[in-house]
Amino acid sequence: ILPGVVTIASDAFVAATVIAQSAVVHGRLDGELRCSGRALLGATAVVSGLVQAGTLVVEAGARVEATVTTAAASFDDLVAGMPGPKLRKRA
Repeated sequence: ILPGVVTIASDAFVAATVIAQSAVVHGRLDGELRCSGRALLGATAVVSGLVQAGTLVVEAGARVEATVTTAAASFDDLVAGMPGPKLRKRA
């Protein structure tokens, strides 16, 4: 859970739930990708599971085997829906 941009490099494999304001995926992601803003799936991306983003950009060549939802949600709303400890902003 990151309040910013998450980047998954082309040689990376991530099996997790990723929650961020924005994401750029060039590698493999098995799990969930939840972004309050823009998610970019690059030409070398392989994504399976669930993708939720305010805006989704899929480059030619990307492989997507996922349930996809493009709906605006605030970062705080995405975090609130997840179980477990939460990151909090410093005062």
